[in-house]
Amino acid sequence: MKGQFGPELIRELSDKWKIPINFMFIGSPGDHFPYRVEELGGVRLII
Repeated sequence: MKGQFGPELIRELSDKWKIPINFMFIGSPGDHFPYRVEELGGVRLII
């Protein structure tokens, strides 16, 4: 899927796939990631 990764895309995927956001995981973001993890709606972080 093409798009800008961020809070809006996470909400869209959650709705489309019918998966609660707090059941979704992301890899550890780099230093230049434009969002704070708190802004992503409760995704879980893999470190």
